[in-house]
Amino acid sequence: MTHVMEPSHIFVGQWKAGQMPTTDSCLVVVTYDQTSHAYVIYQEDYFSFCEWVCGEWVDEYDVECDHPDDFMHAQGITIKRTNLEDV
Repeated sequence: MTHVMEPSHIFVGQWKAGQMPTTDSCLVVVTYDQTSHAYVIYQEDYFSFCEWVCGEWVDEYDVECDHPDDFMHAQGITIKRTNLEDV
């Protein structure tokens, strides 16, 4: 069966009743300046996603010198990551 999706829908996985879900995606909620932003990303892209958040949201981020976790903590950026297999 082929599923046709609208452009705003993102397919992340499928499984049958009683089976363990398997997906390589996670839900990431980034909170900064009292605003939360939600994204679905591949788990393997988490580090590069964090680098993107730092560079996109704070001009002072230096990809060569700053570690994303330390930089986000210093800037008050928090990230909550949920593996979609656990939902």
